[in-house]
Amino acid sequence: MSDRFARFSECLLVGMFTALFSLPVVSAFAAFTAACTMLREERPAGPGTYVRCLAEVLRSGPLVLIVPPLVLLVLVADAVAVGSGVPGAPVLATITVLAGAAAVPFGLRAAARWRPGRRWPQVARAAATDLLHGVRESLLLLLATVIAIVVAVAVPITALLLPGLLAFGAVAVDLAGRDRGPGMVT
Repeated sequence: MSDRFARFSECLLVGMFTALFSLPVVSAFAAFTAACTMLREERPAGPGTYVRCLAEVLRSGPLVLIVPPLVLLVLVADAVAVGSGVPGAPVLATITVLAGAAAVPFGLRAAARWRPGRRWPQVARAAATDLLHGVRESLLLLLATVIAIVVAVAVPITALLLPGLLAFGAVAVDLAGRDRGPGMVT
């Protein structure tokens, strides 16, 4: 019982570090990837360990800082266009919702799949394969994200803790998917 409680407290601590390092939105995905790495490798949850892990992620290349904010920017621009009533708004709204619904589990899966020394294009291909072959797990990650957002809106202070729990869920889905094999990057 105490081992499970210790694991839960590590998730909360890693979640706080992730929330703090995500304040500049550009680094949010890198911070989440660092959280996944710490939880997967069972590194001790401390600020020094987290910063070293984040540095490993940031050294993996500029894609970790460029692509996620760019995807978010495109989705927000599409939502603004839909809200302003552009011609074809219903079709654009459907495409935007579907793209967002795919981008969330894809991003979570990619963050959980990254390992030190891995190239992001290789990780992205594996995450895309996982997304297609593990639809149930992807829907579970999407639902977990929606619930986390609802909880954070209802109780804003939990926004500091929820990234760790989402990272734990993403890592759990990744580890469970190893039994299936498709898209596996070792």
